[in-house]
Amino acid sequence: MNVAQINLLCADPGASRRFYEALDLTFRSISPPGRDEAAYLSDSGGTTLALHSLGFARWWDPSTPGLAPGAAVLDFDVPKGRTVDEVLHHLATVGGTVAKKPEDMEFGERYAIVTDPDGHRLGLRQPIRT
Repeated sequence: MNVAQINLLCADPGASRRFYEALDLTFRSISPPGRDEAAYLSDSGGTTLALHSLGFARWWDPSTPGLAPGAAVLDFDVPKGRTVDEVLHHLATVGGTVAKKPEDMEFGERYAIVTDPDGHRLGLRQPIRT
């Protein structure tokens, strides 16, 4: 699997966006319509970088204890031929801890979160099959 996306949890996503724009990244808003939570996404640098407010992060990961600015979640794309559920189960057998059970999310992906043995959070994602 490859690292698909880096999610940075930010106290002020707008300020963080301006900082990363100084590195020639271009962002678009991915904030949910009608909600105050801020989120921006840049895929202009080769690796997708997401800047999430704490409120937005709590929306997609309500299991997170004590979210704080400076925290990060590494997202991995689950390859074809495997499922989020299978990969999550396998990682749990090799020292991972399930933090968020697989769920079909509004943003069109089946998504789960596992922590590694040191507590780093890894998202597992795959497009929802229709």
